Amino acid sequence: MESKKEWLVRKLIKHRINKNSKDLVKQIALHSARVDVSLNPQIVAAYKEKWGRIFKGDINTDWLKWYTAISGIQSADYIPENVFYGIVEPIINNSRFTVAYSDKNFYDLVYPKDLFPKTLVRNMDGLYYDGDYQPLHLGDNEKLFNVLSAYDRVFVKPATEAGGGREVELFAQKERKFVNKEGRELTLELLEKIYKISFIIQTPLTQHPWLASFNPSSVNTVRVLTYRSPVTQQVNILQTVFRVGAKDQFLDNSKAGGYSIGMNNTGKLNKFATRKDGSKYDKVNDVSLAGNEFTIPYFDKIVAASKMIAGKNIHHLMLAMDMSIDEQGNIRCIEINNRSNEINFHQLNNGPLFGEFTDEVIAYCEKHTENLYKEFIITTIPFVP
Repeated sequence: MESKKEWLVRKLIKHRINKNSKDLVKQIALHSARVDVSLNPQIVAAYKEKWGRIFKGDINTDWLKWYTAISGIQSADYIPENVFYGIVEPIINNSRFTVAYSDKNFYDLVYPKDLFPKTLVRNMDGLYYDGDYQPLHLGDNEKLFNVLSAYDRVFVKPATEAGGGREVELFAQKERKFVNKEGRELTLELLEKIYKISFIIQTPLTQHPWLASFNPSSVNTVRVLTYRSPVTQQVNILQTVFRVGAKDQFLDNSKAGGYSIGMNNTGKLNKFATRKDGSKYDKVNDVSLAGNEFTIPYFDKIVAASKMIAGKNIHHLMLAMDMSIDEQGNIRCIEINNRSNEINFHQLNNGPLFGEFTDEVIAYCEKHTENLYKEFIITTIPFVP
């Protein structure tokens, strides 16, 4: 018999799913209204039947319309955002482990250290450490500067909950200080006010010239989406998208005006790019996509590194890695994402998110609905699709 606590948890989770779903439906209505496409009635019917198996509510076709119009691919396998964020992601990725496994201070303990940007300072639960996890005694701002002084620029990032580039700041050395673009000085007081007790200070990555040719001011990344099949236990590459920052921006993500360019399974780029609202471009920062053939260099190594990382994340069937290439051609991982993963740019550029694994994912979710209610975790991470 269900206890009062279990009843309340179920009620709260269902309320959260319904509220987030309504918010997402409002957002997609704005995007869908801007496109004109004729949908195949058979595909619409299959789409509603397919996702209605795991989502108890209206299966909104605005996502199907928007994705189809931009990508040019008609399919019933496109997953609506409200179904993905409300049902699928919390079932296939165990929420009890999401924060720990996404902690940037955790990476170097689990994965090869040279896979990530160089870490100078860690703050873990309010205590300071160096890149090798040795205690740092930073009693004043002079000591902080001395630790960083060998570098012209440093990035400060939240160690967790940094999706979408939230609170990622670039500081440049100037007159024995590190300041950001607004002139704010990097101090212990600022760090503890903004980032509190969990953050990381790293050196910027000097990216490969091929990546920099699309935009030198940002570290441009390949977003790799992996899926570990519960049937075969094999890690598969679902989608890859090249993310390029807008001119003069240091972040490559869509919220900062960045572009996303889809690609095939060999790393060959599409002939168009998209932005967050789904608008299409045949060139990116004056680089023509339509008039050139581009293939991501070292793509096989990017795939191999991504699969290795995914293989160590047993509690998460789906991961999204931001991978880059340094000036020597070494593969570097900027971030590992296991929650609130952006799905629109994948489906706008490349078609259905799960591809050949769509029906397998739906069947898994049908069988494991209870995963939604096993844990009710209150988190400071806002719902940011």
